[in-house]
Amino acid sequence: EPGFWSSIIVLQTPGAPVLTIKLIGGGLAVLSWPVSVTGFTLQETLDLAQPNAWSATPQPVVDTATEHTATVQATGTTKCFRLVRP
Repeated sequence: EPGFWSSIIVLQTPGAPVLTIKLIGGGLAVLSWPVSVTGFTLQETLDLAQPNAWSATPQPVVDTATEHTATVQATGTTKCFRLVRP
């Protein structure tokens, strides 16, 4: 799909499962990680320079047969996402 959508950054937290991203169109992307992995929370921030600026992502996490998923905006403000164990 044409256009610029690099406004989402996925960070790998040491010890966390791999967090993947897939553009689905309509300015949306799906973040996902294996459904077999439990105990992690999806967080987001607008500013990586502020280590205390991370907060829980407000979008619901929906489980499929194989993945935990969250659908997020992929246009506009740059956001960074990570998985953490609370």
